[in-house]
Amino acid sequence: MDNTIPAPKINNREPSQLLKQVSFYILLFFCIFIPFRNPIADLTTSGIKIITDFLVVAVFIWYSFEIRLRYKFYVQDFLFLAFLLVAFISTVFINHNGIGTYVFQVRSIGIYYIFYFVIRNFGYGKDHFIKVVKVLQYVSIPLFALGLIEKITSKTVLFPSSVADSIIYPSNFSRIYSMFYNPNTFGLFIMLTLFLTWIARIYFNKKTNIAFYCILFASLWFTMSRSSLIITAVISVAFIVFLIYNKRIKTLYKTILKSAAIVLAVVIALHFGVNFATTQYYDQVIKPSTQQGNSSIQESLDLNFMDRLSETSDKAAVDSSQQDGRLFSLTTSLKVMMDYPIWGAGFGSFGSAASLNRESALIEKYGLFEGFYSDIEYAKVFAENGILGTALFFAFLISILIKNRKNFFKLFLCFIIGWFGFFFNIFEVQIGAMIFWSMLGFSDFIPEQPVENKKLKQKPMEGEK
Repeated sequence: MDNTIPAPKINNREPSQLLKQVSFYILLFFCIFIPFRNPIADLTTSGIKIITDFLVVAVFIWYSFEIRLRYKFYVQDFLFLAFLLVAFISTVFINHNGIGTYVFQVRSIGIYYIFYFVIRNFGYGKDHFIKVVKVLQYVSIPLFALGLIEKITSKTVLFPSSVADSIIYPSNFSRIYSMFYNPNTFGLFIMLTLFLTWIARIYFNKKTNIAFYCILFASLWFTMSRSSLIITAVISVAFIVFLIYNKRIKTLYKTILKSAAIVLAVVIALHFGVNFATTQYYDQVIKPSTQQGNSSIQESLDLNFMDRLSETSDKAAVDSSQQDGRLFSLTTSLKVMMDYPIWGAGFGSFGSAASLNRESALIEKYGLFEGFYSDIEYAKVFAENGILGTALFFAFLISILIKNRKNFFKLFLCFIIGWFGFFFNIFEVQIGAMIFWSMLGFSDFIPEQPVENKKLKQKPMEGEK
């Protein structure tokens, strides 16, 4: 049975089925390619990363040709365009940061919004959603396996030495980066995959093999990503409350408890097993080859997530964050905003993707270090866009919430991305932006009430019991 929702007609012109199918396969390609684009670029050329941009632009041009430029706009689209217009005036005419800087930053934050702008007209529904979830689940398998190898071998096998050598803190050295080359980005990917898996289970009774849950939670644990683990805990509680509210907890509590017990046992076993294997590998392979051993690796051997949590309130860690971390980023952005109150300092001036490719005029004045990246979406917006741009940006975000206010799935997804905005320049993180905008582009296929088991007849997912 095809559960695709018919795409809305646009001025009596409807996109072709071929374009809809090709766009969906491109979406699946993104789910596979983006997690591995860093090692693929290492093995080929860095230019291959722009293949995603090329495909999005190609889809947009194809779509524009088919509808003869008769686009359908929503309030959020006008607000986003207004935000970009203000940023253009600020970047090019007021702060003279250059048109190239502006284009680079627009590409960084807007490429997957363009993809969303197109596919939201295609009526992708439940069947498409399930396929995306399955692809993300299967992609998590090699990412987890490579992460374990990276962890056990202390980043000396199948992991680029340039990335390993750039890690400063031992607590970061002990974390799994996987092919994202970043533990927080890996944690973001795993958390979003887990969230979509839960949505498929609760709303469509689409069961997932317990092995996938073990892989996802173990990956999340080894990333030691505080932001991802905290939001996972919050969502777990929210889902339980949601199930109680919908009177499904009585039918699912045994399954939930059994699955939770199995996952917890596997994660604990992996924690001790992997840590033991890591220590053995260090003592028998790394230490003999370096005579005295590597001090950074040695310091990281016994560190775990609880150590990461304790750092949150540790005075030394707080002081460090104030000097060059997220607290520094936030407080400094407010100082910049006060000095550039209306228009901001323009794109490419304060810890954005574009700023990494140019020497910002703010570096010396505000004590920004080389390669400074804000790691807070909102701090970047404050500094680069001023009061006017910030107002438009938050109006844009609020308009998205209003548009999706009746859809629990999309509303909660917005909450997740909003949370990660405190820890990432979230709309510049390709995997996060791609999943977020793509899911928002799906039609409102989530029913108001979860589908009951007895009312849903479908073939089980491969590997299900």
